[in-house]
Amino acid sequence: MSSEELAFTIDHKASSGVSDISIVTGATPPTYNEILTLSQMEMDFGLQTAVLFEQIYRAYRIINNHPYHK
Repeated sequence: MSSEELAFTIDHKASSGVSDISIVTGATPPTYNEILTLSQMEMDFGLQTAVLFEQIYRAYRIINNHPYHK
């Protein structure tokens, strides 16, 4: 999923009334409506967290029409 697609997904859920989003890393999650994968590469937990926060930050910059270089 591209940064723009993630931004659209987050924005669409927010505008459609979805107020609860759970983010689970480093565990086998129970059944959820949607599961997104950061990467097929194996990463340690610290790197997973950094990549996840960066992607969420980038998505919110896109949603709010703020510049963010790639």
